[in-house]
Amino acid sequence: MNYNLILHRNPSARAELADAYTRLFNGTGGLEDAQVVLSDLMAVSGYFNICPEGESLERHEGKRSVGGRIFSMITMADYEREALYQAARRSSIIDQIGGEI
Repeated sequence: MNYNLILHRNPSARAELADAYTRLFNGTGGLEDAQVVLSDLMAVSGYFNICPEGESLERHEGKRSVGGRIFSMITMADYEREALYQAARRSSIIDQIGGEI
């Protein structure tokens, strides 16, 4: 699985991300849309991260619980889980440094 991340800092990339969400939830999306949306949800929820400095633990754990619910409902092979982890981790690093790597 290729969990491509579309970073929301770039306006055209944000539009692509919105299109992937729209296609997926309208029932017309494919596997790539599902991967992009899942990567985004895991990154936004902070599911694979520790609580960042400046964010309340309660807020962080609330977001993580949403990511955990989604993650627990999906059957994946170990290599797919690892790919998702790496994609979400990369997105978190980019968000922290404010750029692209």
